[in-house]
Parts: sequence; C-alpha cells; structure tokens
Amino acid sequence: MSGNHVHRVAGLLCLGVISLVHGAGCDALNLAPLATATSTVAETFATGSAPVIVVETFNGSIDISDGKDSEVVVEVTKRASAFDNQAAEAALVDIEVSLIQKDNTIHVTARHGNRMSGNRGASVVIAAPKSARLELKSSNGSVVCEGLQGGIKSTTSNAKIEIVESLGTIDVVTSNGRIEIEAADAVVDAHTSNGPIKFSGSLADDDQQFKTSNGPIAIALPADSQFKFDGSTSNAGISSQFPLAAEPYKCRTRVMGVVGEDPACSITAATSNAPIQLRKARAAD
Repeated sequence: MSGNHVHRVAGLLCLGVISLVHGAGCDALNLAPLATATSTVAETFATGSAPVIVVETFNGSIDISDGKDSEVVVEVTKRASAFDNQAAEAALVDIEVSLIQKDNTIHVTARHGNRMSGNRGASVVIAAPKSARLELKSSNGSVVCEGLQGGIKSTTSNAKIEIVESLGTIDVVTSNGRIEIEAADAVVDAHTSNGPIKFSGSLADDDQQFKTSNGPIAIALPADSQFKFDGSTSNAGISSQFPLAAEPYKCRTRVMGVVGEDPACSITAATSNAPIQLRKARAAD
C-alpha cells in the first residue's frame, strides 16, 4: 500500500470519528432538558355590564368564563424555555404584556420581543360579565369560553375552540383543531380544517355556516326547529333525522331541503372525507 493511500484512509477514519462525535453532541443537545421560566401579570378592571374584551396572544391558550357583572379580572401567564435558567429568564423578560382599559373596552396583548431564541408563549385567563363581547386571537393555543353571552369572534390555530352556554353571534376559525359549540338562539360562522365541528342548541333566523375538511360535522337542534339545509361532503355520507321537504335534492354526498313551512334560518354544512349528521336534540344534549 502506498504512503499516499495510507494517509487518505487515515484521513477518512479521522473524519468518521469527528462525524460520530458531532452526531453524539447534537443528540445530547436535543435530549438536554430545557429550563423553563414563568411569570404572571394580573389586574382587575371596573367596567359596565357589557364590556368589550380584546385579547391577542401567541403560543398560549385563552380561557374565559363568566364572573361578576361589573368587573373584568385578567391573568396573563408568560412562559419561556431555553437551555439554561439565565437564557430562559432573558427570553421571559422579552415577552411584552399590555393590559389597557379605554372606556368600556379592555385590551389584553402579549407579544414576543426581538429575541429569536427560546420557546415562548403566553396564556390568558379572564373572568368577565356574562354580557361581555369578545374578540380573541391566539396561535398554537386553545380557546375556551364558558357562560359568556355577548357574542364572540375568535381565531386560533393548531388547537380547539370550545364555546359553552353562549348566546348571540359566534364567529370562530381554527385549523388542525376541533370546534365545539353549545349555544341558544345563535348565529354561527364556524370554520376549521382537519378537525370536527359539533353544535348543539338552537339557531337564530339567519345564515349559519359550518365548514371544515377531513372532519365530521354534527348538528343537534330542537325537534321543532325550522330551517333550510344545504349539506355537502365527499367520500362519506349525510344523514338527517329531520324530514326534508319542498322537493329536496338528495344523493349520498349532497343533501338540500327544507324543514318547516317558511323558515328564515339557513344552514350550510360542508366538509370532505367525513360524514355530516343532522339530528334532533336529546335531553342530554
């Protein structure tokens, strides 16, 4: 074997050893436990019985429930993770939280600053008057609203939206997450993707929209409900416990028809690769 060939083989062996060490180092970094720092900001605002609450956060949940009639209680919990405590604390400080009241409107805002390192986010918990009107925005965090009846507009991603014991207008959008709504006399515009939509309660005389993809839609209404219905899907079926009259159009993947004599409520339900179920509500719904 020539000297040059020996040197080349030795060099390749050295490179192999360096690659193995480098790979082990990367795995060690990936497996290293993260340090996490948290901090909570809280404030109580005196309001009227029907305030407007505007929330904008990131990588965190929003949880709102009914509280006292004349105040809004806000709690924002910041969270930051990094490879050591010092870096985690620095990333935590960089999260900017703003709680501002202007007249009868409360603005709750959490934003990440200029630092790009670390895993950061902020979750929001609020108790508010039952008649509060909500405008909520998050990402990678769920939205849960219970007992609020002043109307809600909410947007998030990669997480669920759950509305319980609501009234009025419900305008909700998410992706890769489910939507569950329990409401009375509601006007609904619900959109998601890769997630199911479930509604139970009663609908107002208005246009109602339930749209998703790769997820089923289930709508449960009182037995005496009257409405126009247009449901469409693909690679699945549509079922209805309500008799659809007025010369309905019906095939396995598209159903159109009318329930009642002259309904002012119109329901559009659209999905793909999943079924649609329209049923009469039971006592347990």
